[in-house]
Amino acid sequence: MPVCTCSRKVRRAECWRYLHQVVRDIPWHNKIYLVTSRTQGQLPEFLFYMILLFFSLFYQTVVPQQILFTSQTRGYRETVSIEKDSIRIDLNGNLQSYKLAPSDWNKILKALEKVEYNKMPDYPAPTQARAYDAARHSTITLRVDDQPFSSATFDDTKAPRELSKVMVCIEALKKKYDTGR
Repeated sequence: MPVCTCSRKVRRAECWRYLHQVVRDIPWHNKIYLVTSRTQGQLPEFLFYMILLFFSLFYQTVVPQQILFTSQTRGYRETVSIEKDSIRIDLNGNLQSYKLAPSDWNKILKALEKVEYNKMPDYPAPTQARAYDAARHSTITLRVDDQPFSSATFDDTKAPRELSKVMVCIEALKKKYDTGR
């Protein structure tokens, strides 16, 4: 483990270099403790707060409370609403509710890992068949802290590439739970 030889008078770049050496190979949850205890107050206070801010921004995960898939055309409306403990499937007004297994919730969260919620409306749809009534108009909406993040409209279940894993999960869950129709 490297030892910090810098003082408050030394350039900040040397402190950053030292910090990088200290935190490079240890689990992230121990990094803040090590920075504060090993340097014994030699790092400036603002640096500590910058590090704290860095770890809170990059290691905080925002989990949606609800995932909503809607698909509609003239005479047809399908809604699949997935929450942590339930899944509701509404097909033309015929609503069915089921208890969702925790493993299924974890699968859909895993599929959402790489999705940037605020960029969802910008993801381009792969096809445009809905423009001439050859496909249903579909969207995926995520609710995070009562704020909706909706995708652009896409055809049937042909979601944008960035949302394709989520769409596969939604279809699999719909098939698994809604076997009676």
